Amino acid sequence: MLYVVPTKQSQRDKLPAVTHVDVVLNTSFNLKGEPVANTPADAASTFFRSEMDSLVIGDFLIEKAS
Repeated sequence: MLYVVPTKQSQRDKLPAVTHVDVVLNTSFNLKGEPVANTPADAASTFFRSEMDSLVIGDFLIEKAS
């Protein structure tokens, strides 16, 4: 399950790069019952089996076709 939490007004000065942008951050990128993704290939595999819409790896943006 993904949670989207708007940036709190009180925190926007600390996070100027994401001001007014809603972000989902999964600090342990894995699906339930699986190990944490350790490589870009692991991340891509996890992404395509998840309900996420987009994945950023370095300079690359991966999006699922709608």
